[in-house]
Amino acid sequence: MKRGVAAIVYALITIVLWGTVAAVSKLLLKNITNFQLMFYVALFSTISLFILTLFNGKFKSSINLFLKNKSFLILLGILGLGIYQFFYFTSLANAPAAQVNVLNYLWPIFILIFSIFILNEKSSFSKWFGFLLGLLGAIIVITRGNFLSFESIYFYGYLLAIGAAISWGLFSVLSKLKKMDALESVFIFNLVGLVFMFCLMFLTNSSFKIPVNELFGTMYIGAIPTALAFMFWVKSLQLGKPSTIANLAHFTPFISLLFIFIILGEEILLSEIIGLVIIVSGIFIQFLGKKK
Repeated sequence: MKRGVAAIVYALITIVLWGTVAAVSKLLLKNITNFQLMFYVALFSTISLFILTLFNGKFKSSINLFLKNKSFLILLGILGLGIYQFFYFTSLANAPAAQVNVLNYLWPIFILIFSIFILNEKSSFSKWFGFLLGLLGAIIVITRGNFLSFESIYFYGYLLAIGAAISWGLFSVLSKLKKMDALESVFIFNLVGLVFMFCLMFLTNSSFKIPVNELFGTMYIGAIPTALAFMFWVKSLQLGKPSTIANLAHFTPFISLLFIFIILGEEILLSEIIGLVIIVSGIFIQFLGKKK
């Protein structure tokens, strides 16, 4: 198989795996709490990444990386894995999965906005126009296309989904401040996130006991769409052109909507598709403007 074709195959497998997360998570939340889901996903993703670091001979260097950058890695681990997953999984527990999926996909827009203030990247009309398009898409999703209508019952979930996008955008930008090995840093981030969620379990008096089926479900999310998909994604970037591979990632929320419809049977509203298309258009406008 040619390198270019192999890269696309790896990328598409990754995107399909990522696309299953929202639907499977929502399904699990029927029988376990958001805190239990967060903890066990973090547990299995950390175990999986630990195995990968050992397999790749990077465990010792991961520890050295942590010892040299403790404060920085703890901050990013709490922000990118702890806070993000709290916002994301709790939003799924409090709003329809399809709408959470679309609102969460505002994160690429927030990456470019935070890059202006943190990385001192040049501000431009395309970046702010793309940001406004993203907000318009979010409003269409929240109001279901009727700007005079708003379902307050889901307000908390909507707020958390947008919070998840903001926290992931901020995490992504801050992670660029230091050059780190991808596998080593992701393993440390997950380990820190696991400790953070372990503390949350105690603070909320959550039970560590969950049904066997849900345990396997959290194992799937932690090991497959997180750890295994991460390795596939890195492999696709190594074999193919990064810009091409990155553009394929924009199909993820659409794949996710498909799984939400198939697995959960949720109705996919026209307003959600239109809102997502507008958000993705805003992302493309931002990146096209960045290349000029």
